[in-house]
Amino acid sequence: MNLRQIQIGIFLGAVLCGTPVMLVAREPESSSGQDVERLVREGRVEALHARFHGGRTPEELRLLALAQTNQAARVRDEPARQEAFKDAEARYLAWIAVVEQDHETGRLLRLVNATAARAAYAGMILSQWAATDLDEFEITAGRRGNTKRLLDLLLKTRGLYEQAAEVLRPLADELLETDQRRAKEIEEQYLIAGIYDTIPRMQLDVCFNRAWTNLYIAIVDAKNVSRRATALRAAERDFLELVDSDQSGETAVRCRLGLAMTLREQSRYEESRRLFEAALRDADDGALAARIRYELARGEIKHGRFEEVRFVLRPLLEKDPDALAPADQPARFYINLAHLWDANSYLEEALLLDRTAEKSSARQAVSARAGHVRETGLRKMNRLASRGGSWPALVQLFVSETIDPAADEKTQSMAALLFAARQFMENQEYRRALTRLRAAARRENVPPELAAEILYELGVCHYRCEETRAAAEMFARVAREHAGHVKAAKAVTYAYQLWARLAEQSKQREDYLRLAEVLLNMVQSFPEHEQRSEAMWWLPVALQAGGHYREASEHFGNVPAGSPRHEEAQYRRVLCRRLFFESGRASLSPTELRSHGLAVAKELKEYAERVYELADTDGDPTIIRAWSAAALVSAAEVYVLDGVGRNQRALNLLAGFEERYEDRKQIGRVLAARISAYRALHKYDKAARVVELFLRTVPPEEAGGTLAVIARGMQEEVERLESEGEVDAARRVATQSIPTFEELEKWVLAEPGRAKYLDAVRYGLARMRYVAGQYGPARKLIAKLLEEDDRNGNYQRLSALVLTAVAAEDAKPGQLVQAREAWGVMLRDPLLRTAAPERYWEARYHYLELMLREGKAAEVEKAIRQDRVWYPDRDKTKWDEKLNELYERATAE
Repeated sequence: MNLRQIQIGIFLGAVLCGTPVMLVAREPESSSGQDVERLVREGRVEALHARFHGGRTPEELRLLALAQTNQAARVRDEPARQEAFKDAEARYLAWIAVVEQDHETGRLLRLVNATAARAAYAGMILSQWAATDLDEFEITAGRRGNTKRLLDLLLKTRGLYEQAAEVLRPLADELLETDQRRAKEIEEQYLIAGIYDTIPRMQLDVCFNRAWTNLYIAIVDAKNVSRRATALRAAERDFLELVDSDQSGETAVRCRLGLAMTLREQSRYEESRRLFEAALRDADDGALAARIRYELARGEIKHGRFEEVRFVLRPLLEKDPDALAPADQPARFYINLAHLWDANSYLEEALLLDRTAEKSSARQAVSARAGHVRETGLRKMNRLASRGGSWPALVQLFVSETIDPAADEKTQSMAALLFAARQFMENQEYRRALTRLRAAARRENVPPELAAEILYELGVCHYRCEETRAAAEMFARVAREHAGHVKAAKAVTYAYQLWARLAEQSKQREDYLRLAEVLLNMVQSFPEHEQRSEAMWWLPVALQAGGHYREASEHFGNVPAGSPRHEEAQYRRVLCRRLFFESGRASLSPTELRSHGLAVAKELKEYAERVYELADTDGDPTIIRAWSAAALVSAAEVYVLDGVGRNQRALNLLAGFEERYEDRKQIGRVLAARISAYRALHKYDKAARVVELFLRTVPPEEAGGTLAVIARGMQEEVERLESEGEVDAARRVATQSIPTFEELEKWVLAEPGRAKYLDAVRYGLARMRYVAGQYGPARKLIAKLLEEDDRNGNYQRLSALVLTAVAAEDAKPGQLVQAREAWGVMLRDPLLRTAAPERYWEARYHYLELMLREGKAAEVEKAIRQDRVWYPDRDKTKWDEKLNELYERATAE
C-alpha cells in the first residue's frame, strides 16, 4: 500500500476513488456504465477522450482527470512520471475552470462543487503525485530524493486546501446561525442545493488533510526553522480541532496519530508518547497500528530511549517481511521500516555511546560497549541488505554515516570491513574494496551469514577487476559452503556462467571439471533454481569435456524424459561409455579389453538400431538419424580396435551404411573403420580399393569436400587422443592411419586434375608421421609444403614441432638453434599474438625453452619477466603455467 493513501480524508478519499463530487449535479449518459468505470480505473485517457469528444461537462472532465491520474501512477520512468502528473494537473485545472463557469447550477452549488474539485486536485497531489517522493523521504529519513520537488508539491497542496478552507468557512458559519428565522432560511437553502450535510464533512476533511500537509512540510523543510515552526503550529491547531470534534473509529485514531507526530517534531516527547500510546490502544492490529508503532519508535530514537524503540517495534520485528500472512500485507511498508529502524537504533546508540565515551572516566569500557552495539546494528543491516532489490543501497545510506571506510582495517569489525568495502565498490574503487574484504575473510570465527556476504562481494570485486577465475572461485564457494544463504542461488548462477566462460577459453580439463562441480552443486543443492534443468544437461557435457566419462555417462542418463535434450543425452550416454572404455584401455588385461570392448560396441549398436526406428515418430528425423549413424560408426570403431579384433563384425555392421544414412559427415570415419578392418584381415587390396572406389563415385564438384571429410575423419581420433593426453594411443592410431594417407596421396597424384588436393593430403600425412614419431619422413613432407607456401602458419608450426621433437632426441647445438629459429619464424609475424594468441604463446614457450637448453638462462628469465609486464593477457591461455615453470627453471639456473 502506498504510504500516503492511508492519510487522505474519508470524503476526499471517496472522491479519488471515483465517487461523484457534485452530489446533485446531473450525470450525463456518457459517464454511465461499467465500461467508463473500467477505462477510468485503467487510466485509458485516450479512449475516454474519444468517447467524450474531448470532454465538455464537469463530470466528463472529472473522469478524464481521474483517468490521467491513474495512468500517471502506473508510469515507472521518473521523468515520464512527472510529465504524466503535469498532464493530470492540467486536466484538474480544466475541470475546476468548467465547474466555476457552470451557470446551469446555482451559485451556492457551483461554489461547493468548485471547492470539492479543488480539494480533489489537492488530494491527487498528496496521495499520488507526491507519494513516491514522500515515501523516498520517509524510507531514507531525508537522505535521498528530490526534496525541492517534494516541498514545492506540498506547498502547492497546502495552498489548495487553504483556498478550499476559505470558501467553506463562511458557508459553515452560516449553518451555525443563532437567529432561528434566519437559520431556517439557510437550512432550507442548503437542503434545496443538496449540500446541507456536505459542508461540515468537507470542512473536516480539508482540515484533516491540511494538517497532514503542514506536518509533512515541517518534516521535509526541517532546515527552514521559521517555516517549520509555522507549519507545526498550523498542524497542531488543525489536529487539535479534529480531536476535539468527536471523530470516531479509525479517523479519530489518525487524528491522534497526526497530533502525536506534530508534538514529536516539536520535541514534546512525553506529550507525544501519551498520544501515541492512546492511539495504539484504539487502533486495530493492522497497517494503522503498524504505523503508530513505527512513528512512536522514531520519537524514542530521537529521545535516546533505544530499548523502548525495540520493545515498541517487537510485534513488527517478529513478522518476516518476505513471508507475510494475508492479514499483514497492508502493513508491509511499516513492517519493512520497523526492521530498518530496529537496526538503525543500534547504530544511533553506538554513536551516542561514542560521544559519551569522550567525556567518560570509563572511556575504554564505554567504547567497547559502543563497538559491540555497532556490530549488532551492522549485522542486522547486513541481513536487510542481503534481501536484494533496493535494500543494499538503502542500507548503505544509513551505514555510511556510522563507519569510516578509510579507517585502519585493524580497528574495524568484520561487519564494518564489509560495509567499508561496499562503499568503495559503490565508488568503483574495487581494489580498495578487495583489501577490506580480504582482511574480513582472514578474521577468525566469521559468522556464516557474514562469511557468505564477504565471499560474494569478493566475487563481485574480482569480476570487476577482470579476475574471472578468482571471481568464479568465490561465487562457487558461496554456493558450496553457504547454500542456504539468500544470495547462494545468484552465486551459483554466476559461478556456472564464469566457469563455463573460462573452460571455453582454456579448453582445459581442469576448468571443465570445476564447471561440472558447480553444476552438480546446482542440481543437488538448489532444487528450485530456474536453471536446474539446464544444469542437468550441461553437467554431463562438462564432465565429458573434462574426461570423466563414466560420471558423464551416468548424468546423461539422468536427463529427464521430458527434456528437449533427452534423446541427445541418450546418444552422449553411450558415446561416453565408449570414451570411458578407451580412456582406461591401457590398464585392462587382454581378456578384460575384449569383453569390455564387445559390451560397449553392443550397447552402441543397440542404441543406433533403437533410435533409428524412432526417427520418423519422435523429434527431428535428420538429427536422430545422425545420432544413430554416429553410434553405429562408433560401434564399428570399437570392433576394429587392437585387442577387440572383431573386424568382420565391423564390416558387417557398416554394410549398406551409405544407402541407409544420408548423412555424409560420418563417411570419413566409416572409411577409416573399413580400411582398418580390411588391413587387420590382411585384405590390403580391398583397403586400397575402399578409398579409390568411393572417390570414383563422388561427383567432381564434391570431390574436394569429400576428400576433406575423409582426411578429417582419419585425423579426428588422433587429435582427440592428443588433446586428452593419450600420447601412446595417439601414436598408435597415427601409425595405423599412415597407409591410408599414402593411398590418398597416390590417388591425388594419379590425375593432374586432382593436384589441388595434394597439399591437404600431404599436410595430413606429415601430421600423422609427426604424431607417430617418424620425424625424418615428416620433415621431408613439410619441407615440400613450405617450398610451396612458406607463409602458411600450419606448415610453419608443424615444421617447428618436428624440429623440436628431433632436438629432444638429439640435443646438438645446431639442432636446438634450428628448432628455435623455426619457432622464431612464427613469432616474427606481427599479427600472430592478437589473431591467434594460443599459437603465439605456444611458439613463445618453445622458443624460450630451447634457448634455456642452449644455456641462456638469464636471457630467458628477462624475457619472461618482460612478457608479464607487456602482455598481462597471457594468463588467459593454457601456456601461462608452462611459462611460469620455465621461469622457475631459468631463475634456478
